[in-house]
Amino acid sequence: ETNYHQPQNDDKPDSWQNSSEEDEDYDEDSDEEETDKNTKISSSEDANVMDFYEAYLRQKEFPHKYNNEHKKFVAAKERMKKNQQHKITKLLQEWQAARDHVNEVRKADPKTADNMAKEITERFQNLYAAYEKEDEAEKEQLIGLHLQHVQAALNEKKRETMDKYMRALEKGDAIKITKYLRGYIKAEEKDRMHTVNHFEHIKYSAPQEAVRIHPVIVNHLRLSEQRIDQAMGMLKRYPEIEAMVRPEVEEFLKRFDSIANSIRDVVLPEPKVEQEVEATSQT
Repeated sequence: ETNYHQPQNDDKPDSWQNSSEEDEDYDEDSDEEETDKNTKISSSEDANVMDFYEAYLRQKEFPHKYNNEHKKFVAAKERMKKNQQHKITKLLQEWQAARDHVNEVRKADPKTADNMAKEITERFQNLYAAYEKEDEAEKEQLIGLHLQHVQAALNEKKRETMDKYMRALEKGDAIKITKYLRGYIKAEEKDRMHTVNHFEHIKYSAPQEAVRIHPVIVNHLRLSEQRIDQAMGMLKRYPEIEAMVRPEVEEFLKRFDSIANSIRDVVLPEPKVEQEVEATSQT
């Protein structure tokens, strides 16, 4: 069963809190991810230095060039695959050695060799099946941890940009108000897109799980939309600034119409898997 990692732990639209973060500029393009290809090359170069899979699971420090979640995840995934392939290769080698031994025994005692062959085949087939199950569990664990890391980063980005936006409002700085409000909206929309993509994956890979988590997903997206509305609503306290800022921000919001369409088409319709299962069982 696929374990769903809830997108956010503090889904409270009115729980804004200021932090003591320094008022740094928010670069809207600073979190662009490197390509998988480049990361794979880097991870292969460092493969003999550390086990990135174990390091990722244990949240150990990575070399400096793995400076974002995406790079760390790709390196961990590649190492996990290599570990799994090595394990399977070793098993197949042992299986072949056992078959070779059976062939030697067969020269002197065919009946005993037949019994040995049957036992060996059953034992190694069971081991192979167990390894496959173990590999799938490792993959699920890695993906689940990655989703948690991504969500934590999104939540932190939202907190930071909201703090900066609120401080800019207090200072009446229209330029920074626009900048940080846009930054906050972008962080929320990235969260929404992340949630939509994850739910779409679950719909196809684990339909029953999609039915179970559907209300949680819908509620998360609804609260995210409420938070954006509340952030926009804060402008009403400053009418002169609102007149300058709102038109530009509303135009900026149009960039994310595709996410709203995805929510409408992918998430809001309730999954039908339960009804389909019942209909099949009655047939």
